[in-house]
Amino acid sequence: MQLEELLNIRVEELLNVQLEELLNLQLEELLNIQVEELLNLQPEKIYWKRKHQCCGSFE
Repeated sequence: MQLEELLNIRVEELLNVQLEELLNLQLEELLNIQVEELLNLQPEKIYWKRKHQCCGSFE
């Protein structure tokens, strides 16, 4: 009985850790992709805003 309980706890801990690591990894990948997209988009947006403010053109 004790061994079974110990094994159950161990398996549960392993599953929790694996799930947590998977979630962290996926979240990290998602965040990296989002940050990369933001960095790619931002200079363009800043350029357009600056252009619009100084010449007033909306081309």
